[in-house]
Amino acid sequence: MQLNPDLSTLNRYINGSIALQNLLTNATNFTMLAPTNEAFSNWRSSGGNLTGKDLENTIAYHLVNGSIPSFYITADPIFGATSFTKGPSLNITGGQRAELVTPANGQTQVISNNRTVSNFVTKDSICLGGIIHTIDRVLTIPDRIVNLATQASLTYFVALLARANFLSVAPSALVDFVDDVTTRADLTFFIPNSASALSAFTNRTTNISAEDLTSLFNYHIVYGDIAYSTALENGTVLKSAEGSDLTITRDAEDNIYVNSALITTPDYLTNNGVFHVIDSLLDRNNATIPAQIPRATISASPSPTATPSSTASPSSRSSGLSGGEIAAAVVVPVVFLIALGVFLFWFLRKRRRRGDQAQEMGTDAPARPPADIKEMPGTDPSKEVYGSTQWPSREMDASTPATELDAPAVRHGRAELE
Repeated sequence: MQLNPDLSTLNRYINGSIALQNLLTNATNFTMLAPTNEAFSNWRSSGGNLTGKDLENTIAYHLVNGSIPSFYITADPIFGATSFTKGPSLNITGGQRAELVTPANGQTQVISNNRTVSNFVTKDSICLGGIIHTIDRVLTIPDRIVNLATQASLTYFVALLARANFLSVAPSALVDFVDDVTTRADLTFFIPNSASALSAFTNRTTNISAEDLTSLFNYHIVYGDIAYSTALENGTVLKSAEGSDLTITRDAEDNIYVNSALITTPDYLTNNGVFHVIDSLLDRNNATIPAQIPRATISASPSPTATPSSTASPSSRSSGLSGGEIAAAVVVPVVFLIALGVFLFWFLRKRRRRGDQAQEMGTDAPARPPADIKEMPGTDPSKEVYGSTQWPSREMDASTPATELDAPAVRHGRAELE
C-alpha cells in the first residue's frame, strides 16, 4: 500500500496508530478494502473525521479475513468477517461482517451500514500476506437496529413500534425488550415494513397484554444465529425467540419467504447481527408457506410435473441440454438414418436390375459396363461391383469406431464455487 500514491491517506492513518501498525504487521491471508484518498476526503467532509479508537475500529473494519480475489465475488454475496472484533456496542461472534457482491451490472461492491455501497476502483493488487482492492467510499461500521430503522426509512416499522409503545422512555418490560434486541449477540430479525403489516399489527394488538405483545415480536426474532441471506436455503427451519418455528422457502425465481412473508430487502448488517425486511406481519398461528414451486423440486429431467424452462431456476436451466440442443441431437441422427436407407434402397434396386438384364442376355454374369468406361487390364469388371479379394467392399462391412452417439451421455452444468 505504501507504494500506491492513491492510498497515502490510509497509510498516514496506519502509521499514526501503534494498534493499526501491529494489526497490519501481523496480518496474514487477508483482503484489504482500501479507501482511496478521494474516498477519505469525501468521508471527512461528510463528518466522518474520526480520531483515536473510533478511527482504528473503522480501519480494522476494512481488513477482511481470508484472501478474496475479485473472481470469487459473484452475485451470491460473501459476508466476510473483518478485523473489527472489539467495540463498545459490537456483539457478533467472529467479528463484524462486510458484504462483498457483484450484482447484475457487473460492478463489484462492498456493502456496509444501512446498505451503503462502496464500489471497487482497482482490483487484485497482491501484497505480502494478502490482496488489496481499492474502493471509492469509506465503509461505515453497522449501527444498532433502532438507529438503522430510521436510517433505512422503515417508516411503517417505526410506526409499528410507536403503536406498541416501544419508543417510550418510561421503564417497562417493553423497553427492556428493546434493549435486549439491540445488545443480544448473534441475532436475526425479520422486520415487517408495509402498510398491510401495520394494519394487521394494529388489529391484532387492540387490548393485547404486554406479555402477548412481546411474544408477537419474539416470533420475528432468532437469537444465537446470524442468518444472512446465503444461509436462508429452501426448507430451512429456524427457531424463533418465541419458541415456534419459522420456515424458509426459496421459489423458482429465487425469492425468499419466511413462512408466507416475502423478504423485500435482505441483509441489513447491524451491530449484533442482521435483519431482513419482510412485507407482512408473521403469525405463529398461521405459519403457512407460499404455493410457489421451491428450487429443491425443480429438475432438468423431463417429468409430468417439470417446471417450464422459462420459470426454472438458473441452476436448473444451465444443467443438461437446452431444448434446441435436444432437438439437434435427435434430428441429426434421424436424418442420417433416412439418407442411409434411401442409399441402400437405390443400391439394391440397381443391383437387381443388372441381374435381370444379365438373365435376359442368357448369361449368369452381370451386365458389363458401358463401352465408354475403360476397364482395368487383367481385372474382371464384374468384380468391381461384387467385390473380390483384390477390391473388398469395405465401406459397408468394416466395423465403425464408436462415435459421439455411442458414447455415454455427459451432463454439462455450471460449476459453482463453494
